[in-house]
Amino acid sequence: MWHAAEAVTTRDSLAATLVDADPRATIRPASLGPTIRITDSAQPTGDEPDLAELAPRFVIGTTIGEGGMAIVRAATQTSLGREVAVKTARPGAPLQAAASLLREAWITGALEHPNIVPIHDLGTDDTGRPMLVLKRIEGRPWSALLHKPAEIRADFGADALEWNLQQLIRVCHAISFAHARGIVHRDLKPANVMIGRFDEVYVLDWGIAVSLVDDGRLPFAGNHRELAGTPAYMAPEMLGDAPATERTDVYLLGAIAFEIVTGAPPHAGATAFEALDSITASDRAFPVDAPDELVAICRRAIAYDPAARFPSAAALRVALVRFLEHRGSAVLAREAADRLRTLEATLDTPGFDRATAYQQLGQCRFGFEASLRAWPANQGARAGLDRAFAAMAAYELGHGDARAASVLLAELREPPPALVARLAELERAAADKAKRVEQLERLGADHNAAFGGAARALFLVLFGLSWSVIVGANAFPALGLSHPTALAVSSGSALAMAGYTWFARRAMTATALNRGVIATAFIGIATYAVIEAIAWWLGLDMVTTHTIAAAAWVGACSTAAVFLDRALVVPTLGFLSTLVVCLVAPAHRQWMIAASEGVLLITAGYVLTGGKRGRQIAGLADLLRTDRT
Repeated sequence: MWHAAEAVTTRDSLAATLVDADPRATIRPASLGPTIRITDSAQPTGDEPDLAELAPRFVIGTTIGEGGMAIVRAATQTSLGREVAVKTARPGAPLQAAASLLREAWITGALEHPNIVPIHDLGTDDTGRPMLVLKRIEGRPWSALLHKPAEIRADFGADALEWNLQQLIRVCHAISFAHARGIVHRDLKPANVMIGRFDEVYVLDWGIAVSLVDDGRLPFAGNHRELAGTPAYMAPEMLGDAPATERTDVYLLGAIAFEIVTGAPPHAGATAFEALDSITASDRAFPVDAPDELVAICRRAIAYDPAARFPSAAALRVALVRFLEHRGSAVLAREAADRLRTLEATLDTPGFDRATAYQQLGQCRFGFEASLRAWPANQGARAGLDRAFAAMAAYELGHGDARAASVLLAELREPPPALVARLAELERAAADKAKRVEQLERLGADHNAAFGGAARALFLVLFGLSWSVIVGANAFPALGLSHPTALAVSSGSALAMAGYTWFARRAMTATALNRGVIATAFIGIATYAVIEAIAWWLGLDMVTTHTIAAAAWVGACSTAAVFLDRALVVPTLGFLSTLVVCLVAPAHRQWMIAASEGVLLITAGYVLTGGKRGRQIAGLADLLRTDRT
């Protein structure tokens, strides 16, 4: 494994040699090995294949490209009548340029792949220097298109990011093939990729490539660790005493991906030295709107430690393919996230329309679920969906709607514990309130005048008739009412009402109101009978008896007015007046007794028919039932 401490190229020596060099130009080592020997006469030494004279079979045209040591011209292959490209060393270039061309020819010739420019032939020009005959590509370098989204859309009808990544995926295909043949490119960059007129992709310039296999014919990576490559893209191990591996090319592919995302190569600098000096930077900045998945791919591909990178170009290609598959999902998730922010802003607005909030929640849900259908593992979409439901559930909890909150929280994979606790507390409070409502409803039903009303009315008529007999006996002294007679009348009335109560017992005992009517009637008659019996036992006259009865009724009615219904204040005042008359004008007591008992009967009928109390209880039950807070 390569480590930075193994680097042997010193900073001072780099500064001296690269101070004015272009950071995007390839640094070519002085020699890639002793295998190839080129002399001034350009004659083969015996170790190389015999090169035939090719020049007469080609008509050389205009220059279509130039490099540091080579020049590429358009040409016509006369034997086949086809357009080709001819690459030769630049005039005056050192002999090593010819050796580099031969190595490029041998390496490219061994890599027959749709994304690698094929070599048609290899020979010598009229000066005896090597001449490579290549497929002629009509197109542009990728570097001329990489940062021109409008041109990419116009020429290829594609989104710039997706189109550039598709080209990188095709480059990964070519490099995977080269690695399978034991070849490491070492100089991958957009300038070394050609895009054809029909969207073909070709990886060019294999001049500093090395072999992972020491076959004696191609430069062996283990023997060539000197500085080589393009500073703006170079992997850290290319600076020091470490051989190139497949992961070196993975870094270079990642550097291209970095440029696609950020708009610039990973190593910044106005000169080659400055770019090389930035290679050891611990982190790289990405645009804030860059897709997280793509950023993660770039970071892994250009990891400082080769062991932390993708293990192969094929693995990087798979990651890029998956990102493009996921990209549609990511776009949907971003759009849904915008709607989520709108929903959260709505929930923070006082007095917002609840229907609008639920409409916005529906839009969020649709977007996030569409994103998850496209990519089930999209954690951002899943988190956004959870966040939307949690926000709405928190709102419903804050407004006391346990049922709505429960439905919303059920949509979450892992509901927040705080919301779950608030829901449990609210459900307990709702259960307690429901219990109170049920109790009040039962109490209201017990005091509802509509239940058992006919039976109660008949009972009150019977009670009224019985009381009328007693009142009439008191009102007319000529009838000669005595204690025994009063007891007989009271007992007869009580027996009559008891018989009726037994006959209509189901209706008369169905509600507390009816039971109260029965109890009140019997207690009233019983109280009168007890007073008469005591007075008879004590030998009291009727005036004294009536005075005691009036006092008893004052106490009973006043107590009932305090604890049952304020309407009973009226008969209380009536019996108080009767008590006064019994004391100061006993001769007129009978009429006062009759009037007071009539007022009592009427008031009792109002109270016992559930007038005010029944309405209050029913109103309270309705209030609790509809109260959401």
